[in-house]
Amino acid sequence: MTSDCTSSIGIFMMAMGAVLSAIFYHHLLSLRTIQEQSGGSSWSNIDNYKPKIYTSEPNEYRFAMIADLDKDSKYKNDFKWRSFVIKGIVKRKANGKYSIEFGKDNSKFEIQSLLARRNRSMELSTLSLWRGKFYATCDYTGIVYEIDMEQERAYPRHVLYSGDGNTKIPLKAEWSTVGPDDRLYIGSIGKEWVANGEALNRHCEWVKVIDRKSYKEISVDWGEVYMRLRQSVNATEPGYLIHESVFYDKFLKEWIFLPRRHSEDVKYNEKSDEYLGANIMIRTDIDLQQVKKVVRVGRKSENPEEFYDNFLDKRFGFTDIVRLTKTAGNNHYLATRVIEVSHPEEIVETYLTIFDDNGVVLLDSPTGVLELPEELGKGEKYEGIEVFE
Repeated sequence: MTSDCTSSIGIFMMAMGAVLSAIFYHHLLSLRTIQEQSGGSSWSNIDNYKPKIYTSEPNEYRFAMIADLDKDSKYKNDFKWRSFVIKGIVKRKANGKYSIEFGKDNSKFEIQSLLARRNRSMELSTLSLWRGKFYATCDYTGIVYEIDMEQERAYPRHVLYSGDGNTKIPLKAEWSTVGPDDRLYIGSIGKEWVANGEALNRHCEWVKVIDRKSYKEISVDWGEVYMRLRQSVNATEPGYLIHESVFYDKFLKEWIFLPRRHSEDVKYNEKSDEYLGANIMIRTDIDLQQVKKVVRVGRKSENPEEFYDNFLDKRFGFTDIVRLTKTAGNNHYLATRVIEVSHPEEIVETYLTIFDDNGVVLLDSPTGVLELPEELGKGEKYEGIEVFE
């Protein structure tokens, strides 16, 4: 009898936790409105921010990467969800290449949230440094978090919805970057949403643009932009591109796209998609009207025929990219490259690489990539990466 009573109480508490989580989640928008009306927004003094200006290249670059643990984000016996942040250092070597190192202590920490949708949360797929603060977005709830790297905490700041913003479906956020207008751009996979072989809608082709003063987002239809990208690499229907790595390079004044998936003639389905990983980089002009260059990433040298095996392995795809170098001239990028397959066996691994704007790998590694050390991220997926100022 006591056991049954205890079990009932436990079920009741879990149910109450789910209800409270849903209430918090659906009231974030009203919370934002209250902050704006009262002048209490955390961005009220953002104009005081002064970015650091580099006159020469440093020898070391600090970076952080953030995890998307999917359903493993949830604590088993508690209504809490989590992600991990890993910090590392890139070192520039005398031969012009780079190495990546992780400290023995304080390289990894956990961040938590009590907000969820349908018992899922904190599946963080983006990470951007915007005016001195880090922002990450959950691809299941659409919640944008401010990540405090010093206090090791996550603060919910916004909720984004898919399509024109008036849908009931949270944004499946997969990439973010600071655009040429100093606004934060957050986007999705950049293709039609397909279920059971049928295209249902174009919600994932809309991009959210957040202004730094009003803290309000606008929804912009990038359908034509994504179609130009598909046309440039022969990925029009039935083919497709899936985007998770988009970056605006303020030095080149170009947008850089590293698609995670690339299909030229295979219609989307979940099984075949796992083996359509891409190694292409598409560069467009500042207005996103013209594709300026398409290159294959992963070359060992300027020789266009010599590639590292990892970049030819169709199981792998890019999940984020950020500029590494701080001055004009040397356009070098740090990126995450992930394998995530479930057939015939389940494999999840995260790798890092560094390359230039022509796709030549600059990481001093015999494979061209660096797998996360086992003690830090074995079996975990890290989808967002950013370099500190």
